[in-house]
Amino acid sequence: MVLPRLYIEQLGLKQGSTVAAILADGSSIDVETFTCYLDWFGETYRRQVVANDGRFPLMGTMLLTDRKLTIDYKAKTVTLD
Repeated sequence: MVLPRLYIEQLGLKQGSTVAAILADGSSIDVETFTCYLDWFGETYRRQVVANDGRFPLMGTMLLTDRKLTIDYKAKTVTLD
C-alpha cells in the first residue's frame, strides 16, 4: 500500500524500515515503510505502507484476491464484494 505521508502522520503509524523501489523510469530509490493493521472484510492484516508525498493512496492488488471489483464508469460507482 502507498499512502500520502500526511495520512501516515495522522494515523500515527510506526516507521518500519527503508526498502529499495524501482520507479517507472527504471531508476532505483529508497522509500520509507511503516507498519499498519488493516481491517479488510472482517479480517485483520498486517501490512507495510510506503509513504509518498502525493495526494492519492494506492492499494495494490493483493487485497483484491478472491474479491469482485466492479467499476461502472458511466454511473461513477465502484463496488467491491
